[in-house]
Amino acid sequence: MTKQVQQFVLFILAVSIVTSVVYHVLNRDNISLQKAQQYASNGRYSEAVSLYEKLVANGVHSEVVYEGVLICQNALKKPEKARGALQNLIFQNKDAAPTRLRYLAATALGMGEQDIAAQQYRKVLLARPDDRSARLGLARALARSGLYEEAVKEYRLLLGEIK
Repeated sequence: MTKQVQQFVLFILAVSIVTSVVYHVLNRDNISLQKAQQYASNGRYSEAVSLYEKLVANGVHSEVVYEGVLICQNALKKPEKARGALQNLIFQNKDAAPTRLRYLAATALGMGEQDIAAQQYRKVLLARPDDRSARLGLARALARSGLYEEAVKEYRLLLGEIK
């Protein structure tokens, strides 16, 4: 064999090894994700969180993982950990569509995170000023934060009393 042929064979062998390793790593993470989702849907939240955290440790930083952590930590009544997952979700979705931001805002509001909710609702309203659901959510978040004058203004905008 010539030197060029030997180098080509070694290159092909190296590519095949790297491809195999990447496939097995990605497949392992996919199996872990499916198992975590199954645990969560069966109410086995602690086991699901454990798998989600291993995924994050393996470098899997997807919104599916963070959303799973958020749901499970809420179910386990661990607000600080749920808040951390929510922050990660918001970071993952910083350029998301208004519908997704509204979902995150509603989630934050349901968790009692009024400031985060208000921030996300404001982002929605920047993109869609006529989004009545976002306007109502913002008004609720402001009222729950004790910012009543701002909340009243949002309610009045919603009712069409002011422009």
